[in-house]
Amino acid sequence: MDLAIILALHIHFIDVHGPDNQLIKLNAEEISSVREVRDTEEGHFGKDVECIVFMSNGKFVGTRETCPKILDLIEKSNGDTK
Repeated sequence: MDLAIILALHIHFIDVHGPDNQLIKLNAEEISSVREVRDTEEGHFGKDVECIVFMSNGKFVGTRETCPKILDLIEKSNGDTK
């Protein structure tokens, strides 16, 4: 996608990392919720997954970043400086 189009649409992407340290760009405005991983012993998510980001389309992404870090990235992407 052309950078000019992205800027014109005011899309705010945040950079997070998957369990294998892969870079994932997420549209901050499409994030519906974030939740901490509760069942690390069960192994449903990799041992390096700290937070699960749920998107408005029903998909989810496991990240190495903590949920407070994700929330901070979302806040900064929207231009809030609390």
